Amino acid sequence: MYNTQFQAPVSGTIAANNATIDISENDGALSGIQVTGTWVGTITVEGSNDNSNFSSLPIINRTSHALTTTITSNGIYEADTNGFQYLRIKSTAWTSGTATIVTDGSKASSSHIHTILRASDGTAIGSVGDALKITGSITTSPGPTGQATMTNSQPVVVASDQSTIPVNDGISSGGVYGALTMTTAGTTYEAKVNASSLSGRSLLTILPTTSDIYFGFSNTVTTSTGTKIPKDQMLSIKINKQSTVAIWLVSASASVNVRITEAP
Repeated sequence: MYNTQFQAPVSGTIAANNATIDISENDGALSGIQVTGTWVGTITVEGSNDNSNFSSLPIINRTSHALTTTITSNGIYEADTNGFQYLRIKSTAWTSGTATIVTDGSKASSSHIHTILRASDGTAIGSVGDALKITGSITTSPGPTGQATMTNSQPVVVASDQSTIPVNDGISSGGVYGALTMTTAGTTYEAKVNASSLSGRSLLTILPTTSDIYFGFSNTVTTSTGTKIPKDQMLSIKINKQSTVAIWLVSASASVNVRITEAP
């Protein structure tokens, strides 16, 4: 049994079952372990904080990058010893020969990250150390904007109507304008130039020229419940092109002239 502090590379040999190389005051987060010689047996790496109760540590073969818990052949290995004060390299089975072991510690953590991929029910898919490979198709039902299904790829959302993709929020073409006469006091009138509001309008302006008026989003709006638009003051309202919302006007006076503009 070898017992030394982990201040420099430590070397030793194992030639029998239950032989150990013990390293005390280990302050390394990562231990590199090189094994050479002619031998037949099984070696494990263990960690402890009380130097009495040891637990087996996972080991990474630096050549194959496979994760294991035993060493059965020559090579270079690394063990994550972060958090352990004591490190033990131990033979748990031995047939013949002598293994020469050189180990050193590093404060750097391992660059190898091993993750187990699990199914929705918690069942492991593959094992630690396996290369991650996902095959198959990802299929989704078309949504309102039209989702294209692509094999072995994430779904890409594509607008089904390319003409509705806005390129800016400014006026793209001329609209309509005119005068609306609110003939009867207390009666609601829809803010529009023609018999129907402009299809696909995105801008509506309202300018009362003879009296204050009030607006709302229902034909039940009154001068008591509506929002006031003072005489000679213009209100601009941006509207979603796909919306059919109506704006209603009412006044306490009769024969009120209102200038209306609708733009796409």
